[in-house]
Amino acid sequence: MNSKPQKILHVTTSKIWNQFQSLPFYETESLKNEGFIHNCTKGQLPNVIGRHFSSHQALILLEIETAKLTSHLFMEASNTKDRYPHIYGRVNKEATTSINPIHAQRYGYC
Repeated sequence: MNSKPQKILHVTTSKIWNQFQSLPFYETESLKNEGFIHNCTKGQLPNVIGRHFSSHQALILLEIETAKLTSHLFMEASNTKDRYPHIYGRVNKEATTSINPIHAQRYGYC
C-alpha cells in the first residue's frame, strides 16, 4: 500500500519543541543525520512511544495535515515491516493542525 494518510503524528520532547516556538518551521536531528523526520500514524503511536520515548515525561504530540506539507512525504518500510511516514525536509507550521502535551504513561509506559 503506497497511499499517504491525510494526517500523521510526530512525537517530540517539550525541550526540543520549545526551541522552535518562534520559528515558521520545525525540524529534528534526524533530518540532519538521516535526511528525514520520523512520524507515525495513530495506530503506530503506542509502539513509537514505547520504543523511543518511554523514559520521557514531557512529550509533545504534533498532528500534521499531509496535504499542507511543503516538504515531501513518503511511506517507507522500517525494520518492523510496517510502513512509517517520513518527511524529507522541514515541517512548515501551517501543516501542524494540533500541538498537545502527552504522557508516555497514558500508553502504558513510565
